This record gives sequence, C-alpha cells and structure tokens, in this order.
Amino acid sequence: MRMNLPEMFYGGSLLTLPWVGVGLVHFLSGKDLGSGLQPSWAFLAIAILVASLRIAVFANSDRKSLWRPKVPLSFLVIFFGSLLVVLLSGFGLLVAPSLEPLSSAWWRWGRQIIQLLIMLFFLAWPGLWTRGPDRWRFTLDLLFLGVLGQVIYGVFQEFNFYHPQVWFFQLEHFFTSNPSILSGSNKLYLNNVLQEIPRLRGTMCEPLYLGNFLLMAWPFLLVWRRPMPLRLGLGFVSALLLVLTWSRGAWLGALGQLLGLGLFLIYLKMREQQGGNQWSAKSRVLGSVLAIPLFFLLVNYFANGILLQRLMASFNNQDWSNLTRLYSMKAAWLAFLQSPLVGVGWGQFAFHFPLLVDPMGMQSQFTWPVVNNFPLQILCEAGLVGALFFIGIFIFLIRKSWQHLGGAVVQGPPKHPMVLPAALGVVGVWIQLMTFSQYNLPHIWVGLGLLLAALFDSHQLESPSEKEAGP
Repeated sequence: MRMNLPEMFYGGSLLTLPWVGVGLVHFLSGKDLGSGLQPSWAFLAIAILVASLRIAVFANSDRKSLWRPKVPLSFLVIFFGSLLVVLLSGFGLLVAPSLEPLSSAWWRWGRQIIQLLIMLFFLAWPGLWTRGPDRWRFTLDLLFLGVLGQVIYGVFQEFNFYHPQVWFFQLEHFFTSNPSILSGSNKLYLNNVLQEIPRLRGTMCEPLYLGNFLLMAWPFLLVWRRPMPLRLGLGFVSALLLVLTWSRGAWLGALGQLLGLGLFLIYLKMREQQGGNQWSAKSRVLGSVLAIPLFFLLVNYFANGILLQRLMASFNNQDWSNLTRLYSMKAAWLAFLQSPLVGVGWGQFAFHFPLLVDPMGMQSQFTWPVVNNFPLQILCEAGLVGALFFIGIFIFLIRKSWQHLGGAVVQGPPKHPMVLPAALGVVGVWIQLMTFSQYNLPHIWVGLGLLLAALFDSHQLESPSEKEAGP
C-alpha cells in the first residue's frame, strides 16, 4: 500500500493510541498547561492539517492520491449531533449553577467541548478513510504493533515491581507525564489492603484503561491476515495481560464479548440447521455458556484463588474501590435531577460533587471527581437530550450491524468480515465504560469509527449510487 504524508501521520496516531499517559507539553516544558496533549493527538492533528492543505492546494486537480471521501448522511448526523447536544448542555450552567464562578464554569465547559471534538476526529478519520483490504490491513498491523508494545512493557512492569530499576523509573516518568490521566493502581487492592501483587497498566497509567484498549483490539485477531501462530500467540499474551490488569470492569467487558461471539456463532449454526435436528445446535449454546465459568475456575485454581477473591470483592460494601464508584454515581444522579432536560453542563460534574456527595464520599475521590460511569456522565452533564441522542446512535449501530450479520445467514458469507470484530470491540469497550468515565482515550472513538467504517465499506449504510470512498 502506497501512503501519502497524511496517512503516514495517521499511522503514527494509530501506533501511539495506548500512549495516553504521555503529556507532550508537560514533558517537554515541565509545566502543566492543562492541555494533556497525547502523542496520538499530535499525530492526528498533523495528519488533518496536511490533508487539509492538500485538499486546498489540489482542489481542482484530478490527482488520484488525493483523499476525497464521500461522507454518508448518517455520519454527519452522528458527528454534528454529538456536538450539538453538548452545546445545548451550556444552558445547564444557568439552570443549575454551582458554587464555582460562572467564568470558571464556562471555561471548563468550553475546554471539554474542544476535547470531545478531538475525540470525534478520532472517530471520523478511521470511519471515513478505512476502505478496502489494504487500508484495513494497514490499520490492524499498526493496532497490533501497539498491543505488542503493551505486552512487552507489561513484562518490564512485572519485573520492575519485584526488582526496581532506575532506568525503568525514568521511563515511567515519561509514560506518566500526562496530568490529565490519573496515574496509580500499581498494586492489587484486596481485602482492604494493598497486596504485593502488581497490576499491569502498560503505558496507559491505569490498569483499567489498558484493559479497555485490549478489549477494543483483540476481536480483530479473528480476521487479521497474518500467520495463525502469530495470531494465536498474540491472542494468548493479550488475554494474559488483560487478566493481570486485575480490572473487574475489563473482565466483565471480555465476558460480554465472548458470550456475544459464542451466541452469534450458535445462532448461525441453528439457522443453517433449520428443518433438521436443532438439538445439537441448542446444546452448543449450553456448552458455550458453561465453558466460560469452567475456564474461569481453572485459571482461578492456578492463581491460588485470587481471581475469585477479586471478583467477590465487587459485592463488598466496605471495599473503597466499590464505594468510590457508588458515591460518585449517586452524586451524578442527584446532579441530573437538578437539570433533567439539558444536564448541568458538559464537564461540570466536579463543581457539583462537593454539595451533592455523602460526607463519607468526600474521601473517595482524587483531586478531580469523576462520575465513574460514562453513560451516567452523559445523562448528568447533557441531560435527557444528550442521553436520548446517544441511545439513538447505539440503536442505529445495533440495527445496522444486525442487518449485516443476521443477513449473512440467508445471503451467504458476510459482505464485510470486519463488522463482527468491530462490533465485539465496541460491545466490550462500552460495557466497561459502565465502570469509568475518562472519555479522552482515543481508542474508544477509533473503535466506534472502525465499526462505522466496516458498515460503510460493506455498503450497508450507503445509497446504491455511493461506491467505495477514498482515493
């Protein structure tokens, strides 16, 4: 595949998706200017700038290397509709003011809208650009190079935990230089004690963020056009890395993915067997459902029971990792009730938190409180208008994905093999987003963009006259 300059910078953005802990401005200047500029942000910004200059210079040219994608109407609705609902949330600053001076509230609101706009560009580029097998192969190759980098860095973290090295401490200083990404959770918290067991977090500062990135990436191993031993090997070490994040939310997301994949494959088999003996297909459903807990029990046995203890801690009402989320979610719900229609304003939750949280909850947060549930954050900060819009987006994606996947049963092989893994990635990521709300992780939006790309590429969302977009 021949690449032009914008595509090369976009490749750099894909490769550095997991480098969210790197704050370029803070690292280079030593000052926190509040920008939280991640390497992938910088690469994508340069790609967009160069592509815009090329379009401006060659607007009347027939050069085939110029990227001129046809933009489906549905994509425009998603992109600009998302911006519109958070702009409408600005009325919440007037309807439900906080104790923060209005000037500070407006400043925070504006910065958060800019941050959301940046994330929407991470949805837009893969959603509009990723067309044809060459571009998909390019995308997946770089995505899995990023995964491999996290595996290697995780090995160093495991070794350094038990044998601290000065050189690794300096390396960690670079990969945790972004003040807008919380850095912590380097030990497993269990039975109200920090155990001498490392939580691997890669270059993403927080283990749950690393788990979320792996959830987005691993399903594409099903269709990655590379040798099977490489795919199996990378799948195994990625699964092991996911376990060693000790993130219960990530485990839950992976469980949802595996159940979804298993049930879909069984559904296909049952449809193939219509008119014949369907009991064998139904028995596979039962077998798949039972296989997951059996596998879990096997892994738990070799982990000396710690895996099960970690999961059971989810029901402990004295566990601070649980109370942190419960206190913040309760405060977010109370904030929503103050302005149900348009919310309290995008990015405003922290200004309302001290007045709404239970007194004990004041000890449960870091310096900047977060909702710890992204769908609830949308409801809290953008109100019913924002929540209904984003629910509409997901209903749209579910319906179109099912039309594609379900239609494969009667129409032959799927028109585009990437729809299933992209949909599984989105499912896993958004299940885990029920347990955290840091939305400025670009891989979240790249995953959504790749699902749109797969659907657009299969012509499921395009009119019959629209053909493959791209140069």
